[in-house]
Parts: sequence; C-alpha cells; structure tokens
Amino acid sequence: MNRMKNITAALGVAFSIALCCSSVEAQTPAETSAPASIGQFMSNLNPMNWKMPSFKSMLPGQEDKTRIIKKKDGLVSDVKDTASKSWQKTKEIFDPSRLSPANLFVAKEPATTETKTPGFFGSLFAPQEEAEQIATATDFLALPKIER
Repeated sequence: MNRMKNITAALGVAFSIALCCSSVEAQTPAETSAPASIGQFMSNLNPMNWKMPSFKSMLPGQEDKTRIIKKKDGLVSDVKDTASKSWQKTKEIFDPSRLSPANLFVAKEPATTETKTPGFFGSLFAPQEEAEQIATATDFLALPKIER
C-alpha cells in the first residue's frame, strides 16, 4: 500500500515538472494561442524530450555591462590618482634639500599678535577668572543689561 502511494506521488511530481518544463520552453505567439495537441502534451511528459531552461535572462544586459565597466574604470582612476598624490607627498617629505642641516635653523615666520583663545580642553582645565565682587547696589545697576 505504501509502495503504491510512493509511485503515485512520484508520478504526480513528474507530471508537475513536465508541465513546468513545457511552459518554460520558448514559444512563438502562434503556439501560445493554439491549444496543445494530446500528442505534444504526451511528448512533453517524456523526460527524454525535456530541455534545460536557459539562464540568459539572469545574465546582465548590455547597459548593465557598460555601467559596470564605467564604474570599474572610475574606481581604477580614483586609486591611481590617490596613489600618485601619495607618491608626490612622499617625494616632498624626503626631498634632500629639505633634509639639509642649513634648513634646520631657518627663521620661522613671525608669530601674529592676535590673542589666542584657549582650546576646548584648555578652557576646561584653565583656572577660572575671578569675577568682580559687587559691593553696592550702584555697582550692580551699572552692569550692562543682558539681552534676551
């Protein structure tokens, strides 16, 4: 009894595969409109007549190929530009004229006279400026008003 169920299930699977394979085959518009004959239907059930489905639809089209090539060429040129800039900077750093001892003691540009504001950590860790002590009401009223 179990063997009969297994055979029936196998035939059902083979039948459904045959129907799928027959619908995968390329058909002309004339074939799709006309009903299939019994002989053709039965020949599609024969595994010897089955065809491998084509995977051309999975391959990239021409527009995808050109986009990929442009992207690849752009990436190569970006890497080439970065490498050439890095090489130029390396040559500047190791330039023998910059490494001569005469250049070690060259006067630097004069410092500007602008007052420097402390950086973030400098303002955090610097000692607080002493605030004026207001002794009288007149001193308090003389303070500038805060705009809101």
